[in-house]
Amino acid sequence: MRIAVKLLFAGERQLCDQIFEGIASLKDQCFAEVTANSVAVLLSFGEAIAKSKRSPEKLFVLLDMYEIMRELQPEVETIFEVKACSEMRESALGLTRHLAQTAKETFGDFEEAVEKDATKTTVADGTVHPLTSYVINYVKFLFDYQTTLKQLFQDFKPGDDSNSELASVTMHIMQALQTNLDGKSKQYKDPALMYLFLMNNIHYMVRSVRRSEAKDLLGDDWIQRHRRIVQQNANQYRRVAWAKVWFLKPNSAYKCPSSKMSCIFVQIL
Repeated sequence: MRIAVKLLFAGERQLCDQIFEGIASLKDQCFAEVTANSVAVLLSFGEAIAKSKRSPEKLFVLLDMYEIMRELQPEVETIFEVKACSEMRESALGLTRHLAQTAKETFGDFEEAVEKDATKTTVADGTVHPLTSYVINYVKFLFDYQTTLKQLFQDFKPGDDSNSELASVTMHIMQALQTNLDGKSKQYKDPALMYLFLMNNIHYMVRSVRRSEAKDLLGDDWIQRHRRIVQQNANQYRRVAWAKVWFLKPNSAYKCPSSKMSCIFVQIL
């Protein structure tokens, strides 16, 4: 698209201006007729992508195309500024809007897919679930498109803080992941493994955010809040795991009051 607009169409415009210099209506009509089919083919390809079935992986293709169309918009408006080219100009702008809308809807689809992921396979040792690593890598990849995403959000809500919008979207994705992990943790019959699973996965989320650009958007409050959740699950894991040890003791130890038992756990840990 860049080559077509910057070289081919710009060259055709210049050639028509030179050949039909002084005859404005003729040079504009000639340029429109010469470029109409080529423009239609290029835009139809973009429309086909925008109309195709949405999937998380296609979001990056949509963002690439949206970024190119936004970049070329000033040149499209200049090259096709005459009345004879108004339909082509509007079609190009329409494609940009369509790509933006589809990308925005794909965001929503991804968040919903994460929250409702129904994978029943549990991680035997309570380590990081494949869904967690997939979502985190996806979010990291999204931040390679941070400038494009901010522009996209700005197009939908002019005047709003695009940083806040991107932060909100990222938080929703993270919350969807955490909700799903909570559900997956309940598949463990062993409570100790359940807490270990939550501790490992949320710790992975926190560590990944701290090492990425997402840290600046989500902020220290998000990180500290989720570190506390990690610690809570770690404490619960230790409590349940040590309980198994105490239950192997003679009956006298087994009958210790719960408050006393808690004190013993604290001292041991």
